[in-house]
Amino acid sequence: MHPLHFRYVSDPPSGQTCSRLFQLMDDLEPDGRHALLRDAFHAFNVYPTEKGTVKERAAHCYREFKERCKTLMEMLPEESPFVFGLVCSTLGNGLARSTRRVFHFIERQREDADDDPTAKEKMDFLREEEHQLRVAYREFCDLVIAVLVAEIEPMDFGSEWLIDEEGPIDDDSPESDEAEKTPPKKLFPDPEIEIPCHPAATTFLDQVSAHFQKSLVENTHSIAVREGDKAVNISVSEYSAPTPAKPDCPLVLRLFIRGLSISDPRQFKKLGLRPLRRTWFEGRLEFSLFPNELALLATWTAEWIRGQVARDTNPPPIPIRLSGESRYFEFSGDPAEQSPYVEPVAEAARSAFSSEGTDWLKVEYLWSKAARAAYNAWEAKSDEL
Repeated sequence: MHPLHFRYVSDPPSGQTCSRLFQLMDDLEPDGRHALLRDAFHAFNVYPTEKGTVKERAAHCYREFKERCKTLMEMLPEESPFVFGLVCSTLGNGLARSTRRVFHFIERQREDADDDPTAKEKMDFLREEEHQLRVAYREFCDLVIAVLVAEIEPMDFGSEWLIDEEGPIDDDSPESDEAEKTPPKKLFPDPEIEIPCHPAATTFLDQVSAHFQKSLVENTHSIAVREGDKAVNISVSEYSAPTPAKPDCPLVLRLFIRGLSISDPRQFKKLGLRPLRRTWFEGRLEFSLFPNELALLATWTAEWIRGQVARDTNPPPIPIRLSGESRYFEFSGDPAEQSPYVEPVAEAARSAFSSEGTDWLKVEYLWSKAARAAYNAWEAKSDEL
């Protein structure tokens, strides 16, 4: 679950309006938005027309849905409960479909693969749908929910924010000085802020930062960098670690790269950017590995970010072995592996990162061989106990 998803459902903002919600959703990527709102369309008896292209039919559904919501708002004494219900439904369906439902359909097709010659084609289609939903869910949280929970006064994002979009950012203004004195309001408390960062992570973040002309330290385990007109957040946290109750648990760190949240304009300003749709970085990667492997990924991380921004067809080869990989490009698997997802993703990622094309841009989840093997061995031992 995205942190902003949890924040929204646990502490909903007040004074929400349907027009404000649609103002924000208008800027979402159309195909992902259509996939995310599919169940809401059906609930309002909105279905694609038989004529037109796929994009035209999707646009028709969205326009019709907006009109029906507008009509409904005219009959309701209060808009906020409806908006809250619609947002919660969209978040819940998006999360469930992208993490569980579509996966179950893929597994069912895998079981029928021997008897159904079209099973592989169906699985490819379902994997594409799963990826589209994950991206759409994340974009909805980062671009819509982030603004709603920030309790920003409603404004016309097509005028106030865009009129001076290309203008200089005045860091010497009195308002700027005053803003710097006031610490930014946290939308969601980060439990890792108080946890001392591992020395390898600190060194790694310093090395990555050196690859970019503009960067800033957000806290002990997180930095933000600017690449072109995109703002990118890079953080390192503990995925697992020894504790008094689990002294044998391996120390595994998780490298997390994603777009800087638009909910805090101050961070964008420090990078010389504005929190606009075009400055939001869409790439995302979670890479779990040992602390000593981080040093091997500093240059690679910078190249990954630049490649994502440029939509490069020549991906940076991954310099360490991935989960299930006995030797580079040879996957023999780990007998202790319990997840049906980790090793197939790793094998597909190795291929995508070693050949021309854009498939590598969609890879979002990786484990190193060493870290995954150690974690699997510990987990298997714990299960026996």
